[in-house]
Amino acid sequence: MKKFKIYNKKVNSKGFTLIELMISTVVFSSILLIATIAIIYVSKTYVEGQVVIKNQDNSQAILMNLANAIKFDDNSNNNIVLPQLNSSTNNYYFCIGSYEYIYSLNQLFTSNNQVAGLLQLTNSLSPNCVYPTSINIGSSRQLLSQNERVGQLAISQNNNIYDISLTIGYGNNSVLQTLNTASDPAPPYKYRCVISAFSVSLCAVSSLSTTVTSRIGNI
Repeated sequence: MKKFKIYNKKVNSKGFTLIELMISTVVFSSILLIATIAIIYVSKTYVEGQVVIKNQDNSQAILMNLANAIKFDDNSNNNIVLPQLNSSTNNYYFCIGSYEYIYSLNQLFTSNNQVAGLLQLTNSLSPNCVYPTSINIGSSRQLLSQNERVGQLAISQNNNIYDISLTIGYGNNSVLQTLNTASDPAPPYKYRCVISAFSVSLCAVSSLSTTVTSRIGNI
């Protein structure tokens, strides 16, 4: 009678050691952290880019508004009045034809501060240009968007040629800083955005200029 030997084959049931689990956790956490940082950075860049684009578009729209008002205005009555300061309100105002513009420098426009910004009103006293005794917000047009401010709005004249310079800043005081010093006082206001690597900096600055020739009427 044959005898059979039975061999017991040992099965390797060894699992992960604690050190291996810790290393795997660290690697997985690092990959997840890098992916999260990348997503946050892409989102931050996108939001900041949209703010810059919106600020540039609105600044361009304001510049074209003023340029077209000058270009197609009937100057037969000399009814283009360059910006001047109203000392009682510290606001500036100027008139182009049937429109009057009122603006304040370096004043943030928000829903709680609607008199600030850049207002376009119908000038009922045209061709005269005087600062209004009261401003009806409902019948005026605000040319700025929320959280924007005017850093510079200058119009100079040489015969029927007008030079317009415009600076519009976006952002509150924590992210939009002025660069003016005692040796370089405002106006105009010079702005700089404070960029943070860890938070979204909703800040933008647009500085534009153009030259316009008034084509209708005589000066």
